[in-house]
Amino acid sequence: MSLSGKLFQYARRSSLGYFLRTTAQKSSLLSPIFKFAVQRAIDYKYPRSLNIEPTSYCNLKCVMCPRDRTNKKDGYIEMKLFRKIVDEAQSYGPRSVVLHKDGEPLLHKEIIEMIKYIKYSNRAHNILISSNGLLLNDELSRELVRSGLDQLHLSIGAVNAESYKKVRGGDLNKLEEKILRLIEIKKEENSKTPELITQIIKMPQTVKEVDNFRKKWKKLGMKVRTQELRHWAGGIEGSASKTAPKKHPCHALWFAPSINWDGKVSACCFDWDEQVVIGDINTHTLSEIWQSKAIEEYRKFHINGEYSRIALCSKCDHYLDYSDLWFWWQKSKPKQK
Repeated sequence: MSLSGKLFQYARRSSLGYFLRTTAQKSSLLSPIFKFAVQRAIDYKYPRSLNIEPTSYCNLKCVMCPRDRTNKKDGYIEMKLFRKIVDEAQSYGPRSVVLHKDGEPLLHKEIIEMIKYIKYSNRAHNILISSNGLLLNDELSRELVRSGLDQLHLSIGAVNAESYKKVRGGDLNKLEEKILRLIEIKKEENSKTPELITQIIKMPQTVKEVDNFRKKWKKLGMKVRTQELRHWAGGIEGSASKTAPKKHPCHALWFAPSINWDGKVSACCFDWDEQVVIGDINTHTLSEIWQSKAIEEYRKFHINGEYSRIALCSKCDHYLDYSDLWFWWQKSKPKQK
């Protein structure tokens, strides 16, 4: 594995790596070095990171999620298809695998088997799950701790039970009990993994709770990440900030495609309605799809600033979550005809 590849893995899987990455992106002095390093890490044969969707079903109806507006059919990924994806990845060295997209991954009855299979394929693969946590119980929590899962992102999103009920439709008190029990089980198992990270989205219903949220969960020894509200390319009400920087190419086209439960490959995890499908794992390998004319054309559109040529990208504000990876001279090429 190349040095750039190792650095990418470190930045993805560790808290220190996350801190260094975000700091470098914001620094005018370090930004050029960051861009060079990131571009060196791009693998045009096979993506460095990939989302695999265990299921598109969910046990909540969050107000900031566009799931209910999609034409995409719900379902669960079949293990045969899942193993095909993981087996191919084995040929390309350690990768970051996110077992999540539009649904709640813990709903899949074989989620533990999935994690174990990835680790069996390559112990160096970094595995992340983002979950609402409501399905946790003693048995599942212990299995997750023992499975080899590297990171578990828990989308709690509120301190006040009433706010949580309005935003997510669940019972915050029950959720907190489950998470506290998970912390205890980690201690009982004397395990450092999975790293537990709580998340809150800044939105009108919760913005006043962000500081208390951060203090509360940090006291319990958990990492806390705050996210800005995104409108999912028009999938929900809201818009990008009026002071948002000029639009820049999306990192996903060079680093992180998403494989939907049915095998269709989306160029980005924000493709909640399968509008930017670049291939199908049922008929092609991910490597073939990653090197296809479809993804190459999307990359050219982004480099040339022609976002309007891709319906989803023309409206998307996901780019605000990541710094621009490209220098101005790389984006001054002749426009594609």
